[in-house]
Amino acid sequence: MLISVLVDTYNHERFLRDALDSVLGQEGLGAHDVEVIVVDDGSTDSTPELVRAYADRVRYVRKSNGGQASAFNAGIPLCNGELIALLDGDDWWHPKKLATVIDQFTRDPSLVAVGHGYFEVDQVAERTYEVRPDRLLDLHLGSKLKASELARNMAYLGTSRLTARRDVLVSLLDVPVELVFEADEYLFTLLPACGRVAVLAECLTFYRIHGGNLYHSSRTGRAPAAMESRLKAKARIFACLSATIRSALSGRGLAPEIVDTVLAPLEVAATRLRLQADGGGRWENFLSEARAARLAKPRLSLKDVLILAVSLSLTILLSPKRFFSIRSSYSGSAMRRVLRGAVSGDER
Repeated sequence: MLISVLVDTYNHERFLRDALDSVLGQEGLGAHDVEVIVVDDGSTDSTPELVRAYADRVRYVRKSNGGQASAFNAGIPLCNGELIALLDGDDWWHPKKLATVIDQFTRDPSLVAVGHGYFEVDQVAERTYEVRPDRLLDLHLGSKLKASELARNMAYLGTSRLTARRDVLVSLLDVPVELVFEADEYLFTLLPACGRVAVLAECLTFYRIHGGNLYHSSRTGRAPAAMESRLKAKARIFACLSATIRSALSGRGLAPEIVDTVLAPLEVAATRLRLQADGGGRWENFLSEARAARLAKPRLSLKDVLILAVSLSLTILLSPKRFFSIRSSYSGSAMRRVLRGAVSGDER
């Protein structure tokens, strides 16, 4: 079975060699079993020269800078494999990643996609830890219960963890070009509407957090003006993502309660980002934080209730911008852990 690896990259000269070496060093596969396509989204560093050293094994496609969605739209149609595995240029894979994923597709031909656990390598905080489910997950959108399960486990389907059948991915194009990042969430939220998705318990990707991550800009120690610009951009992206996914899922005839359930964490994240970036009403912030708490922990202990009561009181007493400023200051606190869960926008 031919599998295509689509590497999207932008100014990843410090990391891209790790990514490509991890692909070309996959165990249990021959050189003719893997097609590697690198889509360079207009890098201004030495990415072209770096990839040139892999010219005998890698197809290099350079385009003008347009973001992750445009890279997917350009690269997915070029892939010839029955399966397409996505990889960000700043991440890398376990040597058995592709063989393990192919084996899962072979044993269960009904699957449209496979994800898995990962190692989060936080170079900002200088720590690495495992993020994995405790069992094999079978995800789809056939019921409200399964939609809720999908919403809780989307982290295992992001770029560098996601492998999908080519024909299904092609059917989901074009990804809205406004999604300069988070375009993978558009794909992995729609894939379970096309069929069954498995999530393996193994950690098969090394997901790198560093100073240049578009998504994790809040961890990078940037100047306030740059941080505010990133925050506003992130708020726009999440608003677009929420609206376009809702439209696409509804267009596929899914019941409104299923659409509402799978989109609830994303919509909470979008609201939080908008309130944090642009401000808004205190009552809206109260309702948003109450919804976030219900999603994160449907059943609260007495301690959780007390912490939540304090937090919700602050949403009424403080402006949203001030509330989120204080909230971020206590990012390691019990309040933060209770409220963020799967919906914080920091761990999605």
